[in-house]
This record gives sequence, C-alpha cells and structure tokens, in this order.
Amino acid sequence: MVLSPLHKKALTDTGLFLFGFLIVYPLSFRSLMALDQGIIFEGGARIAQGQLPFRDFYLPFGIIPCYIQAALFKIFGISWKVYALHACIINGFTAIIIYRLFQILTPYSLGFRLFITIFSTCFFIQYLPRLMPTIMQCSSACWQFIVGS
Repeated sequence: MVLSPLHKKALTDTGLFLFGFLIVYPLSFRSLMALDQGIIFEGGARIAQGQLPFRDFYLPFGIIPCYIQAALFKIFGISWKVYALHACIINGFTAIIIYRLFQILTPYSLGFRLFITIFSTCFFIQYLPRLMPTIMQCSSACWQFIVGS
C-alpha cells in the first residue's frame, strides 16, 4: 500500500503528537514543584467556577494557560489528572510544531529533525504547562546553534 504525501504527513504528526503526549503523562505524577505549580491549577479552577482574573484573584503569570486549564476543567472536572492532560496536549502539539519548523527551515535529514524534536520535547518535561514557552526557547536555542547566529 502506497501512502499519499498527505497521509504520510498525518501519520507523522500523529506519531509526534503521541510521543509528546505520552512522554509527559507518566512523569506528571512523580514530583511536585511547590513554588508555583499550583498557580495555573488554582487559576484554572477559579475561572472554571466563574471567577475572573484580576477582579476576583491575582495572577503572577499570563492568563492564557489558566483559560486553557479552565476549559479542560469544565470538560473533565477539576483534578490533577486533568492538569497533567493540559501539559500532555501542549507537549504533543509542541513536538509537531518543532518538527515542522525544522522541516521548513533546515535542509537537514529526517533523523536530525527527529533528534532536535525529541531533544526539545523532552528537555523541560518536568515543568508541566506553566513553562510552555521554555520548550519553544529551547528549540530557538537549538536553531541558533545550528545556523550559527
């Protein structure tokens, strides 16, 4: 059976998403970063219950992760497993984005693009959703290293 380019892309994206998703989920229950891990959890729970940021409570972070978490809490209920689901979904999409960016921007081989994707996706997995931009910063650092700028 010969796959069309569209089917190959969909299969690749599905595999990358599953990799990014599944690498985070088992590790989500192993440790707790007590300093600020609860901020997104608490903010999402409060928004899910109808409160508004900066009117009913204050946040030291941006509100977008809290709104994403609130949507997941409204769908699945408020629990740590749902908080971990947020991190897994973001990490899965991040794996796809990193791979596709390197596919567009570099002439390197498939193996190299997969290495960079795996490195970037796995490097900061212990931080969960509150440091989503860190994964992108890591990818940016890899890109700067590659192009030498």
